[in-house]
Amino acid sequence: MVLWPPRVSLGLTATGTDARLTELHGCHGSSGSGITRRNAALGTQELLGPVAVWAPWVFPAHDYDFLCEDPERTARGPGDAGLGCARLAFTRKLVEPRSASDVCDAQSPGLFANLHLWLEHDVWLLRRAPLARQAFPRPWPCVADSCSEWERVRFPNEPLVPLGKSRPLTLPPAKRVSGMSYRVSVRVRALEATAPRVTLTPGGQTLLRGARPQSRPGEAAGLVATTFVSNSGGTQALKLSLEADSSDAAVTELVVVSDTLTQGFEHRSQRVGVGILEPGASAPAPATWTRGESSRFAALLRGGQRWVVTRQALVPGRAWAVGFDTSRATRGMMCGFITADGREPRTQCDAVAKRVRANFQLGTEQPVAFFVDLPEGHAEVALDNLRLQSR
Repeated sequence: MVLWPPRVSLGLTATGTDARLTELHGCHGSSGSGITRRNAALGTQELLGPVAVWAPWVFPAHDYDFLCEDPERTARGPGDAGLGCARLAFTRKLVEPRSASDVCDAQSPGLFANLHLWLEHDVWLLRRAPLARQAFPRPWPCVADSCSEWERVRFPNEPLVPLGKSRPLTLPPAKRVSGMSYRVSVRVRALEATAPRVTLTPGGQTLLRGARPQSRPGEAAGLVATTFVSNSGGTQALKLSLEADSSDAAVTELVVVSDTLTQGFEHRSQRVGVGILEPGASAPAPATWTRGESSRFAALLRGGQRWVVTRQALVPGRAWAVGFDTSRATRGMMCGFITADGREPRTQCDAVAKRVRANFQLGTEQPVAFFVDLPEGHAEVALDNLRLQSR
């Protein structure tokens, strides 16, 4: 709920007479919040309507790093228009003839136009009407004794999307660079007694054909993962399908990421699955983000915390070259991998000249996350430009 100063209105919006502008300012996410004003006669606040629009200057003046108006660019005086509310009479009319399922249409895809994020391991919920989404067998966070290491550190509680022999899943087109190396992974849960056989095809290049998901005892979904060098460039779709003799399955947590490029966390898709484990916590929380020295986003790590990075298409049986930048020199900082069997191979990775470089030989183990531990009492450090390269 946001309060509106006594001024009644700053004018009608271009969308019509059912929305009025106010002096209020806010963030993405303010939409739908109630705007109130004090009723002097009653001595109470009265609801004028939900935030629905904004003045034309507001949208381009947002600081999109933090989804709010930038005070340095949007400083306005009294009487300057900002957010606008829809009148209650209009809002009521929208709702009256509709059921709750109509108003809260959970089946709308809701994808933004920037579909290249699929190749940067985005977190869009995979939806494909009229098929119903499968419920994941264990809720997030998964903290029971039966939870696998992968399930303990997974962040978004993404749905499982059904995949049948006659129902392949084709993701929105994304840009690939010819000759560039990529890693790709997808979690697959069998919906029948026998293991499914999955085929991955970006464009006309078949990466895996009839691959069986690999899982440890007790894991709710197995992993299909590989690396590949793109044999062509341009915008192409990624198709997941089942072989003719395969059982039905459901997929979740699809990840495709470059094996050679650093990740600056500038896009939302690059911040997916990056979190913090507080001392004594059993499940990670989403990371805290701050500005980097040369970027809009860097992860903030405080003394005693563990930084956890998942959703990186961490293919098994590889050696890894790790690198990232820090905002200061460090002492006693450790980094390593969490593997599917519960081990944590690690090494000291103090920053020299604000840079960390380390190498790991994991043998045949399946990594499920990369982590950085900052000692208790250490000054906070911003982490940026992560590079996890398989060998």
